Amino acid sequence: MIKKKTFFLLQLKLFIILFYLDASYSQGGEIIIQQYHKNNIGLEKFKKWNFELSGGFNYYNTIDRSTKGKINYEIGGVIYYMIKKSIGIKSGVEFLNYSYKYNLINDKSIDKINFISIPINLRIFPTNKFVIDFGINFNNFLKGFNSIDNGSWVRYNNDIFSNSIGFSSAIQYNLWRKFSVEIKYRYQKKTKKIYQKQTNNFKGITLGINYPLFNKLNKRY
Repeated sequence: MIKKKTFFLLQLKLFIILFYLDASYSQGGEIIIQQYHKNNIGLEKFKKWNFELSGGFNYYNTIDRSTKGKINYEIGGVIYYMIKKSIGIKSGVEFLNYSYKYNLINDKSIDKINFISIPINLRIFPTNKFVIDFGINFNNFLKGFNSIDNGSWVRYNNDIFSNSIGFSSAIQYNLWRKFSVEIKYRYQKKTKKIYQKQTNNFKGITLGINYPLFNKLNKRY
C-alpha cells in the first residue's frame, strides 16, 4: 500500500501540474489568440461566454400526414458557455417557420406554423473549423394559418397545435472569417388529437449561416 506521505506528495504534484496547466491556458490566452489569429481562427474558441446570430432556410414536413414540405425561413440567437477548451453548452431562442401542403384528393391547402424553440444542446469543437452540437429543444407554439387555393390566410384556433419537445443535431463549418455555414436536422413530436387532420409531429432540415458576436469583457480561458 502507498504510504500517506507518499500519497500526499503525489496529490500535491498532481495539483501543481493541473494548476500550472490551467494557469498556462488561462493566463496565456492573449498569446494563444495572437498565435492563432495569424491563422485566421475565430477568437470565440478562447472565450467562456459567446453569443451567435443565425438565420437560414428550412424544409420541414409532417411525420404522419400526407403532405409535401415547402421552403421557409428561421432566425435566432444562441449563447453558449465553454465548460472546457472544446466543449460547451448552448441555449437561446430560435424563431421557426414551417410550411407544408396537404396532398389529399379533396385538400391541397397550405399550412404555415410558427414556433419559438429553446435549445439545450451540447456543443463540441472537434477541429478549428468544425462544430457539432446536439440536444433537446422545447418548442412553444405561437400561431398557425391555413390557405386554400392560394387564397387568404385563415388563422387556426390555438388548441389545434401544441407545444412539444424535440431533438436537433447540427454540423457547422467555418467558411470565411467569422461566418459559418450550418446544416441542422430537427425532429419534434407531440401526440395530441391523433384523429384530426392537423398534426403536431414534424421533421426537417435547415441550411443556415451563423455569425458570432463577442463581449470584450468576457474572461478568456
